Amino acid sequence: MKIIAVAGSSGEQGLKVVRELSRLGVKVRALIRNPLAADIAADFKKLNVEIIEVNFNNRDSLLKACSGVECMVSNLSGDRDVIMKVQVELLNACIAAGVKRFIPSAFAIDFNTVPVDKNRNLAILREFDHVLETAHIKSTTILTGAFADMLTGQAPFILFGLKKVIYFSNPDQKMDFTTRDNVAIYTAHAALDETTPRYLRISGDQVSARDLSAIMTKIEGKKFKLLKLGSISGLEIVIMVFKRMSGGNGGKYPIWQGFQYMHNMFAGLGKFTELDNHRYQGIQWTPLESILRSHFNPSGKNAIRKTRS
Repeated sequence: MKIIAVAGSSGEQGLKVVRELSRLGVKVRALIRNPLAADIAADFKKLNVEIIEVNFNNRDSLLKACSGVECMVSNLSGDRDVIMKVQVELLNACIAAGVKRFIPSAFAIDFNTVPVDKNRNLAILREFDHVLETAHIKSTTILTGAFADMLTGQAPFILFGLKKVIYFSNPDQKMDFTTRDNVAIYTAHAALDETTPRYLRISGDQVSARDLSAIMTKIEGKKFKLLKLGSISGLEIVIMVFKRMSGGNGGKYPIWQGFQYMHNMFAGLGKFTELDNHRYQGIQWTPLESILRSHFNPSGKNAIRKTRS
């Protein structure tokens, strides 16, 4: 039986990928850097997942973890040190161990169409992608748009308490969103597909700020108005100010990095023109209305849970 390995398997997205691969009946090897929490360890044991604790700074440890693997799925998440050091070491170990295919941790909007100075994190993903171009291994980068689940509070597109939906410049600019579950399902299928192209692009739903306003109005039964926060060029100034205030750093997700993602999406940068949604049969794509309704209005009544806006 083919072995599909998942690096970063204890993180939120990695866990979902492991579970989807197990559901498809393949042998899964979970690469972990630290001991698993008791509930995750029990879940993996129930799924017959092989668990290997790996020292990503030790070549022999990595080679052992990659031995006999058909495809490596990376869900490593972090800043440049993780993507361009840890993930590069993982890639090199896969090549040395004879792993046939590599799927990097690059679940995002299309970084190939975003200028490198417009999004720090996407520039890092593009940098790793350039490494893949010359690597002696078949690779497939899966681009997914933004995680739709983030609209339930983490990404402030919707100001729930104020009943507003924000936008910059154009309220009709379409944006790509895909749920974490859909990303995991698609990734699991791609890991088993030996014929995948260099890039795959998926989008569970494509909506604008105006669409989000209509969706939230429908869910709550009260009007969610559009709120223009300025222009794209004005947002660029805000990003520059916050970036200078933080010294240009600020960790993995400083506030200016979040603004960069919003800038890209509202400017139409990274937007998909063609999709590969139909490559695998049977995937039910979750629309944004469904995820917003189930999270904020689980009883079906007009009462949205309180959440930070």
